[in-house]
Amino acid sequence: MIAYSIYDQTVQVKNQSLGCLVGAVLYHCQGDEVSTFWILVSLIENYEMRSFFQKGLPGVALYGEVLYSLMDVHCR
Repeated sequence: MIAYSIYDQTVQVKNQSLGCLVGAVLYHCQGDEVSTFWILVSLIENYEMRSFFQKGLPGVALYGEVLYSLMDVHCR
């Protein structure tokens, strides 16, 4: 996670969600830290996940509102 924080300084390293994501990817990469790093870069850059790990967690709030709106429309 420290290497990623140097690579992308907009992401909070102390974010617990990021740690869980890194741990899961590292587990599936069988401890290969280099592959884990580049998979993390790909996830954050290609799937627009950066906002989930920035200060204030703006992505969580945004997608929470989208989910709430979709549920309100489709679950009535």
